Parts: sequence; structure tokens; C-alpha cells
Amino acid sequence: MLDITSLWLFILAVFLLSVTPGPDLAYVVGQSVTNGRRAGVISAAGVALGSCTHALASVIGLTALIAASPMIFTVVKFAGALYLIYLGTRFILGSFGNADAENAEQRRIRKNARLQDLLARGFITTLTNPKVLLFFVSFFPQFVVPGGDYQAESFLILRIDIHPCGLSY
Repeated sequence: MLDITSLWLFILAVFLLSVTPGPDLAYVVGQSVTNGRRAGVISAAGVALGSCTHALASVIGLTALIAASPMIFTVVKFAGALYLIYLGTRFILGSFGNADAENAEQRRIRKNARLQDLLARGFITTLTNPKVLLFFVSFFPQFVVPGGDYQAESFLILRIDIHPCGLSY
């Protein structure tokens, strides 16, 4: 038996947190509006990978270690803020660039590199999002029995079954 408590309350709370906009949701929506559905889906996949990384880090205790150290937590917050500033600046400066004539092969190579870039950006945006870090440290453990035999499994099941995308953190 898993060590999950108050599953219905967990589902309600995760729903409410999911509809609260955050940097990840803003990133995905921005990419979708600017570059189309495919860019939005790839960006969302990057966000989901970052969220899954946070889930695994919380299971092994790394997330709690980061949150327990004010200096490390501050570094993560500032890294996230600087990364968002970098993305915004790059977007603004890129919009002023001129469209060079390219052949089909150059466009295909650039498009594939761009999709990989979108995936990486979504991943990094989530990884440096302090809201996600705090979610896994303070909110998640409330729904798992302390000292239970299946804590790690319970954390992973809650993460996978209830909220696999993690788009709004």
C-alpha cells in the first residue's frame, strides 16, 4: 500500500496551483503565440522534463537541501531571473533582425536547432523556477505519510499520475 493521504484534496490543490500562472506557463504561451503550436508543444515538453527532474530531486532529498540553504536558494532564484531576462532580451533583439535569404537545407537545420533550443529553454526555465522548488519541498510532503515504508514511491506516483505536465509552476 502506498503512503498517500487525502488524494482528493491533493487533486484539488494541484488543480488550483495549475491555473495560477507562473514563468513556465508564460514561457509556453509566449512560444505558442509567437512561433506556433509546434513550438508551444516542444516548450511544454521541456517544462515537463524540468518538472520531472524536480520530482526526482525531491525524492532523493536534493530539493530539500537547496531550500534549506538560503544562499543556494537565492542563487537559484537569481539564476532563474537572469535566465528570463536573457530570454526576453534575446527575443527583443532577435525581432529586429532582418530575414536573410536561405536555402531549404539551411532553414531545415536552423529549424531543428531551434526546436532543440526550445526544449532546453523550457527545461532550464522550470529548473530555475523557485516556485516549483518550493512546491516540492513544502506542499508535496503534506500528502505522504511521514516515516512510511513507501515514501519515494508515493512521491513519484503523485507526480506522475496527478500532474504529468507541470505547465503552470
